[in-house]
Order: sequence, then C-alpha cells, then structure tokens
Amino acid sequence: MALLMMEGFETFGTTVGAGGATDVQNGMQRKYSDLKGVSSTAHNLADTELDAGRSAGFSLKSTVSSARTFSFSLGTGNTPTDNEWVVGFAVKFSSFPTSGNPIVTIGRNTGNAKITVTSTGTLRLEGLFSNLIEETASPVLSLNTWHFIEWKTRVADAPNGDYEIRVDGQIVLSATGVDTDGFDDGVSEIVQFTFQRSGQQFDDMYVCDQDGPDFNDFLGRVVIEAVFPNAEGDAADWTPQSGTDNSAMVDDNPADDDATYVETNTQDAQDLYQYTDLSTITAEPILAVQVNTDVKITLSPGDLDVQFPVKSGTTTDDGSVVNVASDTYQTIGRILTQDPDTAAAWTQSGIDAAQFGIKAGT
Repeated sequence: MALLMMEGFETFGTTVGAGGATDVQNGMQRKYSDLKGVSSTAHNLADTELDAGRSAGFSLKSTVSSARTFSFSLGTGNTPTDNEWVVGFAVKFSSFPTSGNPIVTIGRNTGNAKITVTSTGTLRLEGLFSNLIEETASPVLSLNTWHFIEWKTRVADAPNGDYEIRVDGQIVLSATGVDTDGFDDGVSEIVQFTFQRSGQQFDDMYVCDQDGPDFNDFLGRVVIEAVFPNAEGDAADWTPQSGTDNSAMVDDNPADDDATYVETNTQDAQDLYQYTDLSTITAEPILAVQVNTDVKITLSPGDLDVQFPVKSGTTTDDGSVVNVASDTYQTIGRILTQDPDTAAAWTQSGIDAAQFGIKAGT
C-alpha cells in the first residue's frame, strides 16, 4: 500500500480557538504517537488549536511563533523501498518566518531533507544542517492564502537522489542525480510537519511511499472530509456503555474516552455502523477512505487482536489484524483505496451506503 497517511483535522472536535485546544492536542497525540513507532515525546503540539479549514471543516493552527511539530512514522527499520516518498499538504501563513525554517522534513532525528520557507515567501530545499540544495528564484507563497505544496523525492546520495516540488500544481523546484540524503545511510522513517509562525495553518495532508503500482505519484490538491456514525448497521454484538444504540456510543467528536463506548471480550464479536453522507466531496474522484477507531484494552498486562471491517453491498472485508496492548486509548487508522464490493475506486454513493466497524479477535 502506497498511501500511508491522510489528515484533515476533522475528528478532533468542533470548537475553534483556545476552547478546543486540549481536545485537538490530545487527539493528535493519540493518533500520531506510540502505535506509529514514535513516542509522544516526539511531538510538541502545545499552542495549537482548530481554525476554519481550507475548503470546509477545520484546519490546525499555531498560536505562537515557535516550532510546534508532529510526525508520521513508519517505525524503526521501515524505510520505503528505494527511500521514495510523496508528501502533500495545504498551508497558510499570516506572516512568514524571519529566517528560513522547515515546515516539512523527511528522514530521522534532525532529518535528511526538508522544505523551508523564507521571510519573502520563497521555498528552499535543504539537506542536513540546513545545507542548501536549491531555492526558488522568486516568492511562490503569498500571505493569508491557502497554498498546496507537494514534494516527491528519492532520498539518496548522488547520483541517485531526486526531487520535484510543486506549489498549487506548478513545478517550482526539481532536479535529478543529486544528493538528498544528509545522513548518507539511506534511512528515512519519519515525515515531520512543523509550525513556525503564529497564525500558520495546516490542512488536507497526505503521505505516500512509492511502493506498489498505486499512489506513487502526486495526488494533487486533495480535500479530506470526515463523517461519523449515525445508526447501527447489520451487526451489533458489542455491549454499549449505556442504552441500546451502539452507534450512539461511538459518534462523538472529539472522542470522549470512557464517557461513552462499546466493549466486548467475545471472540468474533462485531459491530457495524452506518454513517452520515458526504457533503463536501460530492463530484470529485475519491482516492481513498480511512477508518479511524479509538481502542484500548481494559486489563493490563494483556492484549487483544482487532479488525476494522467494511461492508459494502454484499461484500464484507475485515482487513488486517491489529494487536492492541495498551490500556490508554490509541487511534488506529485503516486506509482503503478501493471499494471492496466493486474492486474499483470509491464513489460518493458507495461510501454513503457502506458500513464500517470493529471486530474482536483473540
């Protein structure tokens, strides 16, 4: 699978501003922490909060002009084949950094390569220790404007390294046969996004490797929308924390942890939920669906295998088994690039009719 991560900041509450800051910071920590191979101490999301999104919904905004970061990690030893990546994200600045500061880094620790923004709105591609690889000849970013930046690269020593950077679909930097591997070891496991300025916003992000036949090129200016459970589906085996409607226990935004939940200790017990219809993405091609589920075990030490089934039409696809061994909540995502009932790209009607859920293993 080449599409590794997608994030639109739609599942961390609905309160814009400081009132929702704790919800968004807690939600980001549980989604991009231990389960992805990076400890929560690798993130610094203090002073971030929700704001209006690029197309609809929400974005994540910094309220200080100091570095605030979060990372997507493949885990130690899981560098993509040939160390090839494609990263895309929307970003908006109300003021530019006073000096070149990175907004996205690929690598490990301090990073092999990074894109920085200068005080005039130019972009720089830099290697280890901020060594300049190339800079745009003129500004490519404007203040108070959403821009979509995409970066396709092979992180490698010369003559095997290459890169292409696009802003709003236009190529602004590119080269082949260059050194993009600052550590000279061919290891890149983390994509780190960094806020540098108060008022800076991120939205609609994706991370791909270039393994496999699909999603190994630029995806374009994507839009990410979230929908939530609104009714029980064709299975309701788990026990609700209260009442009789399982879907009402898992429809919260943000996640309310132990206030409402479903639970089971029965092997093969399954819940399926119907979801609200898409409202923002109505005519565009749909590249993928990600199912996000907050899970924990209640007896520690211990563990439980779980799956995240999808029912579309007459087809149910349980997906891979994931082992859960933590007694604190973690957000686990399952990405599906095709409708399992048609073995083709998802459609709006297909997503609206599908059911998504959780299944217990051993």
